[in-house]
Amino acid sequence: MLDAGMFEELVEYFRSGEHERVNPFSLGMSIGVPEFETYFKKFPETFGRIKEADYDENVMEAYNEAVRRIKENTYQLAKKQGICKNK
Repeated sequence: MLDAGMFEELVEYFRSGEHERVNPFSLGMSIGVPEFETYFKKFPETFGRIKEADYDENVMEAYNEAVRRIKENTYQLAKKQGICKNK
């Protein structure tokens, strides 16, 4: 999902302020939104620039934590839907 442009879409979503206007129980629950919300609130200066190598360890740690949470939440969703049987 990230390779297909999810991060760039989330950058625009958070940069535009749209996340403050949507129902948190609908679009606000889309994969990636809750996981990256903390990241974008903590590091708004990184909008659209995460691939640059000059970010400090804290920024990369927060990004990697959001990605880890996306993977875990996607797995849990697939498991609930019967798509995944084992981890």
